[in-house]
Formats: sequence, structure tokens, C-alpha cells
Amino acid sequence: LEATRIFFFFFVMFTHSGPSGSNYYRYTDSIPLYIWSLSLELLSDIGVPLFFMVSGVLLLKKEEPTRSVYTGRIPRMLAVLVLFSFIRYLYECFLVKTMTFSVTGFLMLLWKGELFLPFWFLYTYISILLFLPFFRRMARNLTSAEGKTFLLVCLFWTVLIPILMSMFGAPTGFAKMLETYVISMMTGYILEYVLEIKWSAKYIIPFSLLAMIVSITLMMAVEPLRYMLLFPVTTGAFLIIKCIPWDRFTRLSPWLIRIGSCTFGLYLIEDYLRNLFGFVYDKTCGIITPILANALWLLVVFCVGIVIVSLLKKIPGIKKLI
Repeated sequence: LEATRIFFFFFVMFTHSGPSGSNYYRYTDSIPLYIWSLSLELLSDIGVPLFFMVSGVLLLKKEEPTRSVYTGRIPRMLAVLVLFSFIRYLYECFLVKTMTFSVTGFLMLLWKGELFLPFWFLYTYISILLFLPFFRRMARNLTSAEGKTFLLVCLFWTVLIPILMSMFGAPTGFAKMLETYVISMMTGYILEYVLEIKWSAKYIIPFSLLAMIVSITLMMAVEPLRYMLLFPVTTGAFLIIKCIPWDRFTRLSPWLIRIGSCTFGLYLIEDYLRNLFGFVYDKTCGIITPILANALWLLVVFCVGIVIVSLLKKIPGIKKLI
């Protein structure tokens, strides 16, 4: 699970890096680099759904009083949202100087979720936590047959609905009834606890690899179709990471756990670090290909960020938040 979390976060940073990262295929004339960049872009798209799958594994199985969700988890996430939104607001007002300081203005931006785009995740996560106790009751009663049916329905919902919307050239009201990240949480739980890993590896992984190849092909032809097969690709990535015999890497386990526990805190500060260490990309992109320079830049950000978050987690008040 920690390996999945680390994998997810690195590709989230890749997405945030823009033209030098996830959008690089739009600016290169090299066919090999185009295909490579496009493949990485597809992998970066599964980062957030993967996180919610991991959340489903961790949260839906956990024995916890309902009261703890509303008096512990949700207030904690609200505190994180308010605190780090205010830090971002001060950054925008006094360092970048793109905003004028105002308490009313801050509260309005906070309410509308328009202060900092990457924080949409916090709003979504808090919304899901509101219904977590009920999702738990539903998940724990699933049989193996129902789990397989759930995956088939999700496949239908996430693939056929976009195809129909493309055919009709208009969105559908049905799509508004289901939240993608709730599907991801339930899928993570089903793959971890409901279905046998042998069955999943035999049927889901080959289909997911095929879906990834088809997705890359479709993206090369029509870019908006990139999300059409996102569900099977994400499901396959989760299972592939799960099938790796991590127990053979016992020496890595403590490090994976330590690094994985820092990814949430790193998410909150990685934008500042990317800006601070932007010179790494600027200095190396003329020496090596831009996409490799981007990888080096993000690796530096990741390593420095893990160290900073590890130090911050030693502070009693901050430790509980991140």
C-alpha cells in the first residue's frame, strides 16, 4: 500500500509539472519521446484514483466508531484545509502578489474552493468522509460474486457512458449520479479483501494492460478519449503493485512505510518546492532530454520534501495534521 501511495504521488507531481512533464508530448517532434511522454501522461492520470483505492483499503476495513469520523477525521481534514489554504493565501498576497489581503476575500475563496486548484482533493476527500460510515457497512457485506458484478458495472459506467456522450455530443444526466472517487474506494476494498488475487491476476491484469495500449492509441488519435479506459488501467496498476512480492524486500519495508507516511504532507508543500528547485530543470534540460530533466527535478523535490515533512512530523501539533 505504501508503494502504491509513493507511486501515486510521484505521478501527481508529474501532472503538476505541466509542459516539461505531463504535457511534454505536445511540444516534441520526436516520435519515441512523444509515445513515452504520452504513456507517462496516462500513468499520471491514474494517480488520484489510485490514492482513493488505497484509501478504500485502509478506511473501509478499519474498525472505528462512527463518532470518531465526525469528531476526529473530518475536523482534522478541515483544519488542514483551512491552515494550508491560509498559508497559500499569504503566499499569493505577499510573495507572488497576485492577490490583495482581505479576511472576507480569503473566506470567500476558501468556501468556493478557488484559492489553490490542487486543494480540490481536500474538498473531495472531506465530502467522502461525511459518508464513510455508510460506505463501510455496504462494503463489508459484499460477496465475491457481488464484487465481480460491481467491477463489471463500473466498467460499463466508466467506459460505455463516455462513448455514448461522445456519440451524442452532449453530457448525460446519469453521469451526475455517481462519484468517480467513491467507485475507486470501493474498487480498492474489493480487490484487497473480497476477490481472490489469483482470479484478479488472471483476468483483470491482462485486460488492464490491453486497455492501457488501447488508451495510448486513442490518445494519439483523439486526446479527449484519454479518460475512457482510465478505470481498467487504474485497476490493473493497483493489482500489479499488489502482486509484487514485497515480503522479499524486508529491508525496504521500513523505508517504504516512512516515505509513504510523508506523501500527504508532501502534497501540501510540493508546489512551493517545485518553484524553489525549478533551477534543477533549467540547468539540466539543455544537457539531457527535457523529460529526463523533469524526472531529475521531481526526484530532487520528492527527496527534499520527504526530509522536510519528516522533520515537521516531529512537531506535536503538526504531526497530527500531516
